[in-house]
Amino acid sequence: MNFYGSGDVVISPRGSLHIGKITAQRKGGTPDPTKLQFKFKPCELFHLDK
Repeated sequence: MNFYGSGDVVISPRGSLHIGKITAQRKGGTPDPTKLQFKFKPCELFHLDK
């Protein structure tokens, strides 16, 4: 969690919330606009030494 959560908290021009290396955005394709979708890239864990 320290790896993914470290970094700045930024709102993108399209309205996504970036918390470190985690992206939170409104879930599309559903009629309920209050649900959030969290995205992260698990392959970044293999590149920790870079």
